[in-house]
Amino acid sequence: NVSFKYPGSDAWALKNVSFKVERGQLCVILGANGSGKSTALKLISRIYDPTEGQIFIDGREIRQLKLDDLRRAISVLFQDYTLFPLSIKDNIAIGDPEALAALTGAQEKGETAHDIEERIREAARLGGADGFLEKLPEGYDTYLDPPVRDHYAGLPEGTKALGGQVQRIALSRTFMRSNTAEPRVGLLLFDEPSASLDPVAEHDLFERLRALRGNKTMIFSSHRFGNLTRHADVILYMNDSVVVESGTHDELLRKEGDYARIWNLQA
Repeated sequence: NVSFKYPGSDAWALKNVSFKVERGQLCVILGANGSGKSTALKLISRIYDPTEGQIFIDGREIRQLKLDDLRRAISVLFQDYTLFPLSIKDNIAIGDPEALAALTGAQEKGETAHDIEERIREAARLGGADGFLEKLPEGYDTYLDPPVRDHYAGLPEGTKALGGQVQRIALSRTFMRSNTAEPRVGLLLFDEPSASLDPVAEHDLFERLRALRGNKTMIFSSHRFGNLTRHADVILYMNDSVVVESGTHDELLRKEGDYARIWNLQA
């Protein structure tokens, strides 16, 4: 029974929301903009704490866990991701701060630069960025040129990435801590990960994610009804800050409710 109001707001962003996701399951939270699906991910990652109710991970109330330990076990992609005026390689590596420190020489012990660069390339493959990155003249060493360059003198000339490319780089960053031999991340949260992708790229992304899954728990928010929902273990359909339907794809189609109606419209 989790409820939440954003600071300074009288409106409920979530109201009496309850659901359970088992270890290793794929959960998709569906709904229109403003339905509460992104807020749910922010509470799971403790960007905010619930106004009412409790969240449990492995049987422990989330606020009893050390915040650093929780964040190490989670990899998150929110919609408001940022690219920095760094090389693409560094922008991806920053998803694992320890790897970035080793790559830049700020950390003496740990993986070699070669090992980290291999992880960066694998993360780019999982994020669907490898195809266009390898076509760039300077490849992963290409320096990005976000708008901040306009306000700071002395930065090297860079390249502006387009919407879908930016999202793929941000996705790649998310995989930096989940593609190691002994991955530390057991929970991956994705907030509208395919919003800037075309249908083919979206399908390919979800197929890669399904292959990567293993025993990881994955929770997605999306306003699209598509390939991913067919394979979800749990679907939550949200409207006006509450979960109005839950179940598998087939179960929700049999209910002939809002999920089935919108699925048929989009299909």
